[in-house]
Amino acid sequence: MALYLCRRKLFSSALNLAELSNSTISLYFLASNTFSYHYSTTTLNPQCAPSIADYLINSHQLSPDTASKALSVLARLKTFDKAESIVKYLKDFGFSTSQLDSLLKRRPRLLSSNLDFTIKPKIHVLQNLGFSSSDIVELLSTDPYLLSRGVDNQLGRSIFALKSFLGSEGDVVKVLKVSTLFLKYNLDKTMVPNIELLKSYGVSEEQMQRFVFHFPRFLLYKPETMKEYIKRAEKMGLSRDSKMFLHAVRVVSSMSEESWKSKIQVFHNLGFTQEDILLTFRKCPHIFAASERKIKEVSDILISAAKPDGKFVVRNPDLLLFSVKRRIMPRFKVMDTLLERNLIKRRPSLKTLLKLSGKQFCAKYVDPHSDVVGELYTAHQGL
Repeated sequence: MALYLCRRKLFSSALNLAELSNSTISLYFLASNTFSYHYSTTTLNPQCAPSIADYLINSHQLSPDTASKALSVLARLKTFDKAESIVKYLKDFGFSTSQLDSLLKRRPRLLSSNLDFTIKPKIHVLQNLGFSSSDIVELLSTDPYLLSRGVDNQLGRSIFALKSFLGSEGDVVKVLKVSTLFLKYNLDKTMVPNIELLKSYGVSEEQMQRFVFHFPRFLLYKPETMKEYIKRAEKMGLSRDSKMFLHAVRVVSSMSEESWKSKIQVFHNLGFTQEDILLTFRKCPHIFAASERKIKEVSDILISAAKPDGKFVVRNPDLLLFSVKRRIMPRFKVMDTLLERNLIKRRPSLKTLLKLSGKQFCAKYVDPHSDVVGELYTAHQGL
């Protein structure tokens, strides 16, 4: 009898009282727009799992996968009241069905949280700091683990530090949409002292503010670690007044010393002398952030195309940053076709060909011959 009743659909529109004999569970159903219900119980009967899953799927439109993960949490609860109130609160706050599903799929343990002491206080902190409801929903949908962070010692202090650094709630929201790592670190011991350290080396706060949107993890190192990265960048010849100083420190921080040595060897293998490497790093440190595979792939193509100029890559290292698929090969294909059709007299220099902006290249070589190379160029760009 108990098993039969547990398998009945929980979202029935009728008002029924189902008493499960020989069981500690009694189910009460109250008809409403959301069909809310609760268990008066000491433990949830595992035999009810299929019906609970049906309820989550049909009443709250959760996906079967999310409902399955939620069951693993609900099975440990004495009552479903708490989980139901959490779902209702999040919906009322503004979470869409898809956002709620994503949130609970990634963090089903939220259903066992204390709404008044765990979830609401964090949302109130975000509201008090100027975040709109839609911003909060988007932020928590991006990283539901934020609801597990401490309020006073973590969330509030981190957001206050970010606001002090960036200057507005709008920019705080933007940077948190890029990465929520800032809310998982003690910024008073990472970002704040790192900002002061970099300022002492002549880096402006404005440059760091722009930088943080592209490389959010960079300011979250321990200050002692940041000092080591600065020393390594200075050993490569970067002066404090260089515009590339911050970029150089960031590139150095992106790899271990072993990986750095391996990267330097790649450049030596391409014919770079130590002085060539130092000069390249001072002018364009970004190149050293490229993977060894990309450097080798692009250099092989450039060396082959530049023959017999064996030093072409050494003199033009910035070309190593270009995409083979979206820039180099499509332009080579266009040039080959135009030459074969006698539509141009000669091929431009390799450096000129690759350094033209996309707009300039199209205006000069693609648009005048769009009937011949228009589709070819688009196809090889993968557009």
